[in-house]
Amino acid sequence: MAIRQHFDTELLENTHWWIGGACFPATVSSSSDPPAAGTAAEHFDKVSASYERVTGGCTREVAQFLLTLQPTVDTSSVVLDNACGTGIITEEILERFPTSSKPKVYAADFAPSMVSSLSTNAASKGWVNGEDGLVEASVMEAEELTFPDNMFTHSYTNLGILSENPEKGASHIYRTLQPGGTAFVTTWSKLGYLSPVRMAQKSVRPDSTPLGITDKRGMVY
Repeated sequence: MAIRQHFDTELLENTHWWIGGACFPATVSSSSDPPAAGTAAEHFDKVSASYERVTGGCTREVAQFLLTLQPTVDTSSVVLDNACGTGIITEEILERFPTSSKPKVYAADFAPSMVSSLSTNAASKGWVNGEDGLVEASVMEAEELTFPDNMFTHSYTNLGILSENPEKGASHIYRTLQPGGTAFVTTWSKLGYLSPVRMAQKSVRPDSTPLGITDKRGMVY
């Protein structure tokens, strides 16, 4: 399956990938600082409480499908929920196992409120966020993962590789996989909601810049 022609060939030959669509750039902020104004991190930090409702549950539907693909997660798995948002992948994985035996899940996202929401949910379900629990959640950018090399048996990046440097994000996914580990990556082939929004925008403000995701080169998607 094609990813992008300029991805590292070793990465393609040694890692299993499930890719949906193409990558779209977006502006990201440093995980060590509060999200900067006008960035994707700031946007997602503001919408954590309503994220699943406003997205119509599509992220969960894709997550449920991903978890049916081989190799599936088992109790010995070490899992990364990358660009985790509110922890939909994490929740779907842990709910599939008996209370007494579950895999360990590490979750990371660049939006602090998303990580806080996941941690609260994990605590309410008795999963206990932190090193001694089933879930360890951190504020971390997908392009700057600080996990050790060769750590994860399964890495899930569900609708979360919308970054200005997807190649760098992919390299961190690969770096943190164990030999023979599997990465599952999904993204939109097209941001379908932009078309009707742009039509409305053109009608109301015909001289304005079309709404979209703008990268450092000024390209709008």
